[in-house]
Amino acid sequence: MIEDNNKVIHPLPQKIKRNNFAPGEIIMDTISLSSIQYIGNNALWIDVNPPTHLKYQKEQDHFNNIAFIV
Repeated sequence: MIEDNNKVIHPLPQKIKRNNFAPGEIIMDTISLSSIQYIGNNALWIDVNPPTHLKYQKEQDHFNNIAFIV
């Protein structure tokens, strides 16, 4: 999701990996999007395995699945 300069959240399409992650597996991916319509400082939030999505595996800790890029 994109958090715009006014702290408004704009969802982005979800991309779901078909197979489960193996323990210790590292996945590298690329995302391309335009933020031209969002004036000012924006942030990109990435959530791998969001707890509210029913297709994802429940985990003991969720903090290590989130990235925040300004």
